[in-house]
Amino acid sequence: MPDSLSARVRAACLAVAAVFLVNGIIMATWVSRIPAIKHHLGLTEGQLGLALLGIAVGALLSFPMAGPLIARFGSHSVTVLAGLALCATLPLIPSASSLGTLTAVLAVLGACNGTMDVAMNANGVEVEQRYHRPVMSSFHGMFSLGGCSARAWGAGWRDERCRQPCTLAASPASSRCCCCGLPHTCCVQRHAGNTAAPFSPGRHARSWAWA
Repeated sequence: MPDSLSARVRAACLAVAAVFLVNGIIMATWVSRIPAIKHHLGLTEGQLGLALLGIAVGALLSFPMAGPLIARFGSHSVTVLAGLALCATLPLIPSASSLGTLTAVLAVLGACNGTMDVAMNANGVEVEQRYHRPVMSSFHGMFSLGGCSARAWGAGWRDERCRQPCTLAASPASSRCCCCGLPHTCCVQRHAGNTAAPFSPGRHARSWAWA
């Protein structure tokens, strides 16, 4: 593997790992706040289960659409857009005032996460093929690391007055920077002729600045 290509592929590996980390942070942040949201809205166990079903419904509806979107726009573009949408949706959860609005927001969250999940794994497979090493397990390890860190962070918020809006807003705010930077410019995208997208040093500098 030429040195220039090797550097680009290593940068792509870092970018994809960052995306998996972001996804783990976002979803674990939501999970850590489920008891607080349940208490805030006064939901019963059955109502909470119905609201959580919205995530599954949104994800199931997004899966058939993710493939065509990736085929048309590329896995890295879909990953970035879905990641930004996921980051933007999470802070809307505390603003839900009823079971219906909570279920609707969670359905959108599930759709964004489902699309991002398919796209980032597709991009990870492309990067792994160019890296010539089995790195997918490392990407999923970054997802777990993001989940563990977000759950620990969420558990540290004890103040009922601020922990829902602050935790659900601060996490995607920092994650959005990562989605705007590294993944958009470093992830490998498959183009016609099965070649990697060119990498620009100037764009790389802006990527690291965002991160």
